[in-house]
Amino acid sequence: MLLKSLKVRKKPSELGIKAVDDNTLEVTLVQPAAYFDSLLAFPTFFPLNQKYVESKGDKYALDSDSILYNGPFKLTDWNGTSKTWAFVPNDKYYDKDKVKLDKINVQVVQDPGTSVNLYNTNKLDKALLSAEYAVQNKNKDDYAVEEESSVFYIKFNQERNGKKTPLANKKYP
Repeated sequence: MLLKSLKVRKKPSELGIKAVDDNTLEVTLVQPAAYFDSLLAFPTFFPLNQKYVESKGDKYALDSDSILYNGPFKLTDWNGTSKTWAFVPNDKYYDKDKVKLDKINVQVVQDPGTSVNLYNTNKLDKALLSAEYAVQNKNKDDYAVEEESSVFYIKFNQERNGKKTPLANKKYP
């Protein structure tokens, strides 16, 4: 997908969001959205430290050294495009004594055949299988099916070049 950067500037008072106190955020929606609470669980909506983000400017989050972490692990050895990185314990995590892993190595492997070969030579602990490799490996003791539930929706092009299409929603302009 290609998308040109849109820079729309609004005053905080125009956004429908306000901090009621140090621990309460109030959001006023234009229309009801039953899934709104779930949206807030996405990283897109996680709170950011404004001073830190502003200090990094355009370099914020472009590599593992320009991101803040508040969970049990922090990202290391990621340059923004690398296909390998690691997660190491966050020494500033409030419950760091309960973190038992020393390091989690991540390697992106795009070809299922390569994944299977790396797994079979003990260079990967887990390999995602395409349909072909799933059929070939389904009788092995270490074969596992992980069910995942997801909800998707399709949004039709309701406007094109600023004009409504026949798919435009009549109820919500």
